[in-house]
This record gives sequence, structure tokens and C-alpha cells, in this order.
Amino acid sequence: MDHSSSNNKNTLKNKNKSSSLPSYNQKQKQRQELPIIIAQEADPNRPISEDKASNHHRSHHHHSQRLQHNNHETPLKDVDDSYGHFEGGPGTVIGSQYKLVRDVGLGTFGRVVEAKDMKNHNSKVAIKIVRNVKRYHESAWIEADIVQNVNSRGGRGRSLVSILHHRFDWKGHACLVFECLGPYLYDFLKQHDYRPFPLYCIRHFATQLLHALDFMHSFGLIHTDLKPENILLTNHHEITHRNSWNNNVLQQVPASNNIKVIDFGGSTYDY
Repeated sequence: MDHSSSNNKNTLKNKNKSSSLPSYNQKQKQRQELPIIIAQEADPNRPISEDKASNHHRSHHHHSQRLQHNNHETPLKDVDDSYGHFEGGPGTVIGSQYKLVRDVGLGTFGRVVEAKDMKNHNSKVAIKIVRNVKRYHESAWIEADIVQNVNSRGGRGRSLVSILHHRFDWKGHACLVFECLGPYLYDFLKQHDYRPFPLYCIRHFATQLLHALDFMHSFGLIHTDLKPENILLTNHHEITHRNSWNNNVLQQVPASNNIKVIDFGGSTYDY
């Protein structure tokens, strides 16, 4: 009787032990896989997949927000993170001329910041600070050449395309200094609960975009990445509009529907 009871206990013990093995092995596998993922992300010269880039952008965005919240106009460290992103915050001076104010946008290429031009009456500018990674650095200079070519043609090349004032290299970062404009069309929609623009706004946007495309195509330039994130309003002013097409609902709309096209990083010439 005692021997039978002992066997039953051993059998139950072995059964419980074997049932726990899959969970243990699974945890061990997860632990072993984690360093591999981190190692892949840590190399700034390795192409980043869309999902990984998205996660990194969110992390970097939260970091930038924390810098802004805690420091405001206090000079901050001007070192890069492991991805080659410049981490300086509000108050940091770059190029001995531009004092950073706030982040405007973040992307795979780097950051766009609003800054004050201390050598030009503290006028506002937007600076694209590219990651300190060779391939992004080279692409930035190509983009600068394209935008300068577009701007140099005058007319629609300046009225419908963001104007590039200056470019310089700062501690391995290609920096493109543009005129300071308003929000992206996408951001405007997002800030107002994605309420659609009234028809008269859309008509005006479409007309300008067609003129911009006609102008660029006239000398063989293809933008390749035209989307609401790459179309900027020319200022931040808003007005209240009664939308007669939507039960007279009141909504905020741009005070001016003038727009400009930005981001020629993926543009190409088709001769």
C-alpha cells in the first residue's frame, strides 16, 4: 500500500514537472531572442524595417517631449543617440547661429525643429537635422541640390515649394534651413479630430498641387512622395467656418488655404 502510494506520488510529481517544461523553454527562448533583436536595432547603418522604425520614432518622440517639458530654454546635451539622431533640445545652439525652440517633426531621416536665427533678428526657421549616418547624410545633400534647383527657377518654384535658405554640416549632421511654415495638412486634420476640410479648401489645395506638379514635371522632376504629411499650410492661423454641406456644423479651418510642397528626399529626374 505504501509502495503504491509512493509510486503514485512520483508519477504525479513527474507529470507536474513535465507539464512545466514547455513554459520554461518558451521563456528561455524569448530571453535568447531578445539580445538578437537589440543587436539588429543598434547598428545605425542597417536598414530599419517600417515596424522597427515606427517603434523607434515613438520612443524618440517621447524622449524629445520629456526634454521640452523639463528644460524649455535650458541648453541641453548635444550628443547623438545610438541611431545617429541629434538629441539636443530647446535652447541648444547649432551652427553658431540657430537656437532650437521645439520639435516640429520626426522621421527615419532625423528631426525637423523650429529655431531662431540669432544672426537675422531671431527670425523663425525650420531646420531639418539629418541623422549622423552616411547614407542619410548623402541623401540630404542631394535633396538640397534639388530644392535649390527648384527655388532658383522662381515663380511657382518659390510660391508652391518650401524655400531653402541655407545648408551646413554640423558635427556630422547635414542641416537644411528652410523658411518656417504652418502645420502639415495631416497634422491639421489630426488636431481637429480628422474632420474633413470643407469643399472650398480642398478645391484650393488641389489647384495648387496641380500647378506645383505641372511646374516640376516641366523640367523632368518627379516628387514621388506627395501626401498630406508633405504638404504644409503657409501659417498657423485658423478661422471658424459654418459648413453648409454638413448641417451647418461649425468647424475650425485654415485662415489661408495657401500651401507649399516639402520633402524632396525621394525625388528623381526623368529625362
